[in-house]
Amino acid sequence: MFERVKSGIPGLDELIEGGFLKGNIILLAGGTGAGKTIFSAQFIYEGAVHYGEKGVYATFEEDKGTLVRNMFRFGFDMEKLEDEGSIKILDLESMKGKGVSANMDYILSEVNRIGAKRLVIDSITAFLVACKEEFEYRALMHLFYKILKRSRCTTIMTCSIPLGSNKLGIGIEELHSESE
Repeated sequence: MFERVKSGIPGLDELIEGGFLKGNIILLAGGTGAGKTIFSAQFIYEGAVHYGEKGVYATFEEDKGTLVRNMFRFGFDMEKLEDEGSIKILDLESMKGKGVSANMDYILSEVNRIGAKRLVIDSITAFLVACKEEFEYRALMHLFYKILKRSRCTTIMTCSIPLGSNKLGIGIEELHSESE
């Protein structure tokens, strides 16, 4: 029997046999306005409030203040949870230009520091654009994937589907699942 992590999203857990597999990395893809950020914030929020699981929310596209304000409109008091130490919101706008490995190190150090069981990277598309070379990206993403799997931290990575496109994000996000 596999251990499951309840999403906290009404109706979803019943559809996916009781929740996400613990330690899995889930790619949540959709167009602009599809609700990826709301879904991901609810995953972190519900984990902290109802399941006692600490979480890290790494945001690349939306600044922390905007995320906190927007999620409060849905009843998710992210600021309160962060003040209590249940979650950590990483505003990675300040890390732009420092490279993928610096961002990965920062995210992983915060996951370890608070003992997070849940992680959101919103969005992997913006995260990957920081990488200049495809080879560097692939090697680092493979390493990041392995580290996250070993940590047993259940992770949601959001990915934008460009309007009119038939591939995800910048087109490389699917590579890991194809090679497994």
